[in-house]
Amino acid sequence: MTVDVQENLLPAEEYETAPDTVYDIVASKDGVITDIITRSGTPLVAAGTEVKAGDLLVSGRIGVTDDSGEVAQYLYHSSDADIYARVVYPYEDVIETNYTDVVKTGEIHRDYSVMAGDTLLSNPFFHNPYTDCQVTSDTWQLHLTDNFYLPVWFTRHSYEEVTKTEKTHSEEEIQQIATKNLQNFLEDLEEKGIQILEKNVMIEHTGEHYVARGTIVVRESVVSYQPTEQTGTGEAGQNTDESE
Repeated sequence: MTVDVQENLLPAEEYETAPDTVYDIVASKDGVITDIITRSGTPLVAAGTEVKAGDLLVSGRIGVTDDSGEVAQYLYHSSDADIYARVVYPYEDVIETNYTDVVKTGEIHRDYSVMAGDTLLSNPFFHNPYTDCQVTSDTWQLHLTDNFYLPVWFTRHSYEEVTKTEKTHSEEEIQQIATKNLQNFLEDLEEKGIQILEKNVMIEHTGEHYVARGTIVVRESVVSYQPTEQTGTGEAGQNTDESE
């Protein structure tokens, strides 16, 4: 009796000889692999492996060898794995020392216009009375019933008067702004399921700017997909059952 043991192979019916939609897993980012759990496919990296974006991590092509150790055929099945890596994000946030403080005075002037088809009808007598202002517009479409709309739009333009004053941030304010911006950046990463491992950020004063610069080290999934390279027809490309 001859026993041939093959590890990590699915039932033969789940493989295809010349599949059209079999995929490898490749690295989506540069990093160092921290965890890899492979459910299908051939893993080509292990924990501790440094990878670059585009590197092949798990192949959808599995070579089956004969008694002499030569590849007799290839089996194909889309790769499936959980792969996490230690990834380094560069971080830079430029904060201006001088800024313009904008304060609303409470004075508002409104104007209206109508769009009928491609024709715009505006108020020819309107004049904006403010030197500095913020403009917002609200538009709604005319309709006779809840579902019957006409090609007519009304727009209300609101002009709010503001005063502008040039000011300079104190070092304490710069620190608060930099801390808030960094916290927002970290929260955005965490909302995407990315785990923060380290943060190394320093604030530098360069002329008229303050720059918060450094790196954020995270643990995140680096799984992305690309079509598996096919071997074509031939002895190694056949997926036949030779057990008979």
